Amino acid sequence: MKKLVFLFTSLFVFVVALQNVNAQTEGTAKDVQATAKIITPITISLENDGLNFGTLVPSGTNGTVVITPAGERNSEDGKVGFIEQEGDFSAASFKVKGQTDASFSLTLPDETVQLKSGTNTMDVTEFNASIGDDGNKIGSDGTGFKVGATLSVAGNQEAGTYSGKFDVTVAYE
Repeated sequence: MKKLVFLFTSLFVFVVALQNVNAQTEGTAKDVQATAKIITPITISLENDGLNFGTLVPSGTNGTVVITPAGERNSEDGKVGFIEQEGDFSAASFKVKGQTDASFSLTLPDETVQLKSGTNTMDVTEFNASIGDDGNKIGSDGTGFKVGATLSVAGNQEAGTYSGKFDVTVAYE
C-alpha cells in the first residue's frame, strides 16, 4: 500500500510539473488620480526711482557713503560730505507679488556694480535688504522691501552725474 501511495504521489507531482502554469505577469491600477495646482506667477516691481546716494562732496581722500535699507545715509568714515536736500537720497524700494503666503528667495548683486560718468567710475558694493513684517512670505497685497548699499568715493572724485544698473531677483522657494 505504501508503494501504491508513493506511486500515485509521484505521478501527481509529475503531472503537475508538466502543466503549463499561468503566472500573473502584469497588474493594472485603475482610475489613478492626476492633479496639478497653478499658482500666481511671482513678480517684482520697483516702487521708486531706485537706489540714490544723493548729492555728494568728496574730500581729498577715499571715503564711502552708505544708504541703509531703512533709507538712512551716512559716511561711515566721515570723508564724504553731503548736500542735504529733501528727497535727495533713497534706498531702492520694491514690491513682490504672487501667491499669498508663498515663501520667496531674494538675490541681490554679490559683485561690484559700477556707476559711470563719462570715463569716471565709482563702485557700489555690499548690497543688503530689509524685508517687511511678513518676512520672505508674500502678503495678500504683496510684500515690500528696500535695498541699500555702499558707494566708494575716490579722493577728489571727478564731478558729474554717475549712474549704473543692478538686478534684484525673487523666486518662489
